[in-house]
Amino acid sequence: MKLLKGITKMNNFFDKIIKNRNDLYLLILRVTTAYAMFFYHGYGKILGGPDRWKGLGGAMKVFGIDFFPTFWGFMAMLSESIGCLFILLGIFSVPSSLILSFTMFVVCVGDIVEGEFPEKPILYILILFTFVVFGSGKYSLERYFFKK
Repeated sequence: MKLLKGITKMNNFFDKIIKNRNDLYLLILRVTTAYAMFFYHGYGKILGGPDRWKGLGGAMKVFGIDFFPTFWGFMAMLSESIGCLFILLGIFSVPSSLILSFTMFVVCVGDIVEGEFPEKPILYILILFTFVVFGSGKYSLERYFFKK
């Protein structure tokens, strides 16, 4: 009898996991993507300061925008650091994903102009559009604070 109750509890546990698999997938995708972007891209740009931001903002020349390069670099740094933290926590993830997608689009165009294939930025854009379409999921601060 105890064995049967134990098996029933296990089945209920796995049923809950299977029901919430989309939200669990969004959580895993959100956390890993935001973590990777923050530590491999955003963190170094925070520490780089205005000199680094000016160089980063120079990428806007591809679009004919050659004024305020430090401002554009600062905005890229914000999207790749603060935006990633928002995505990681699952709050304001849709607007953060849109802004970060634009940043990755600029990187894509810059890579193409330099004759490189922008593999990583394209992957990031595809992942970020997942958050734009599906939101941050059930396991997020957004859901906690703004219950839908």
